[in-house]
Amino acid sequence: MTKFILIEPCNFIDFPIGGQLSFAKQLMQAFGSEIALVGYSHKDEPTGKWYKKTFDGVEYDYFGIRYIPNTDSKPWIPLRIQNLFWFYIHIRKILAYENSFWFIQAPEILIPAARFKNSGITYMFPGVTNPLDIPRYKWGKVFASSFYNQFLKSLQKTELRVACADEAAIQGLRERTQHYLTHLSIDHFPTRYDSSIFFPVSQSAARKTLNIPEGKTVIVCCGRINEVKGWQLVFDAYCLFQKKHQDSLLIFIGDGEDKIELLDKVNQNKLQENVLITGFQPAEKVAQYLNCGDVALVGSIREGWSVSMLETLACGKAIVSTDVSGASTLIKQGKNGFVVKNRDPEEFSVCIQKSLDLENVSDISISIASNYTLSALKSDLTTLWKQLDS
Repeated sequence: MTKFILIEPCNFIDFPIGGQLSFAKQLMQAFGSEIALVGYSHKDEPTGKWYKKTFDGVEYDYFGIRYIPNTDSKPWIPLRIQNLFWFYIHIRKILAYENSFWFIQAPEILIPAARFKNSGITYMFPGVTNPLDIPRYKWGKVFASSFYNQFLKSLQKTELRVACADEAAIQGLRERTQHYLTHLSIDHFPTRYDSSIFFPVSQSAARKTLNIPEGKTVIVCCGRINEVKGWQLVFDAYCLFQKKHQDSLLIFIGDGEDKIELLDKVNQNKLQENVLITGFQPAEKVAQYLNCGDVALVGSIREGWSVSMLETLACGKAIVSTDVSGASTLIKQGKNGFVVKNRDPEEFSVCIQKSLDLENVSDISISIASNYTLSALKSDLTTLWKQLDS
């Protein structure tokens, strides 16, 4: 029997990459065919109707809202606007499915959903800031306030609200939104990682697999290459670090709309031999890259509860991170890395060097990560729903 409908503007495989897709895939792993899916269709697949679709050997009831090609280029019309429009077009057909519980992460999906559905909505905050504060399209800032106010009003129709953020970030959200959330509970609900994929392996073995030389200091940065993820800070900090470690290597594990700009920076600084951009990689390959590294960097301007940070810890690595949500919980200052309060490349660079000299990093990082394995996701979420009914 279907427990709930997971509505996520993605293809549930590899597009668009990011935390929301990662958590959607975690829900699929945890619940299997007990959930139905609403998302993008692939080419030559039906749209605007329910059909059966298989992912990793599991068959789901599936509704495709429209076909979106897997591309990292910016479309003329932002995906958030497209998502809202096509979901609105199909919402009555989705409502006809024999299940009254919906799980939503995208604010642009919640807005029309709350208009048509009065109960049974669970909303997951993938982060606790307005996504249009730092939009991919600069003109999006004009609509940031009105969009967010409409989203906050739509939250009044939800029954359960959970956030991929620490308690301090959730409290900050309440203070910023004032009267909108004063009477609504929000549960801290961290993302998880798959311990069957992300675990420590021999660094030398990982490097041999990836053809990375032994003895080289390797810095890794995992995630989308865009402004919000702070690739500029990571690159600038590495440039300072590299002056003293000329044979080091910086690996960007991922892809993104700012890749060309990053490549230009690499060429300008003549670091073609020192910077590797892997492009999108499957989870198993990501784990290999993490395991070959000495230190991982997180330069994000904002985060929810970072999946890539958990995966890095699970591989036993130290992290140098900006002061984003969850960082101070996952990183014990001076033990398994450093949280840098200021977005200062020089301070970041110093902390990279300090991280290389830390002892027992692997044990500390793995111990912290063990609290957030995927195995408990289903029971934890089900418990919240049971509490809602009691």
